Amino acid sequence: MSGAVAGAVLSSIATIIQMTVVIGLIQTSLLTALVWPLSLGGLAASLYGLVFVLRRETDSNTGNPVDDAGRAFSLKTAAVFAALVSLILFLSAGLNAWLGARGMLLGAAMTVLADAHATAASAASLMAAGKISSAQAVGPILIGLTTNTLMKAVVAFKSGGIHYATRIVPGLALMIAAVWLGAWLG
Repeated sequence: MSGAVAGAVLSSIATIIQMTVVIGLIQTSLLTALVWPLSLGGLAASLYGLVFVLRRETDSNTGNPVDDAGRAFSLKTAAVFAALVSLILFLSAGLNAWLGARGMLLGAAMTVLADAHATAASAASLMAAGKISSAQAVGPILIGLTTNTLMKAVVAFKSGGIHYATRIVPGLALMIAAVWLGAWLG
């Protein structure tokens, strides 16, 4: 359990790193506005994940380490997830076409249910095109990261039950709190 929790929380660091790369490739000056939020979020996730990396669960009857390989892949779950991602991307594109710039925040929140990086790329592209400022780009990116993190919490409950999710959700909440604190301090 500890290894799975550590992996789940530490995967958020990969999301932050990938967002940084995507934003940096499209609009490097936007990274200045995001340095504190992304750094503090990554640090929080790292520290929380490290706690579970260092933990070792043992069987209370034998004192031996617990080894439960479990099931790594479910075809049904993957098909449902792919259908959900397709629907979300379709609805988000429709909202953006219908509401224009006003639909950007709502579209960002919906899109990141499927992919946190798409919102970051969209906001950075709009800034690079001179359509929005750096301050206007930060909001959708952080909303996108928050929504994506909420989706990770839902997946934790769905895939591992309450026992698993109650270990992951505090780390995700800590990370998002650190991201928003970084935005407020920045």
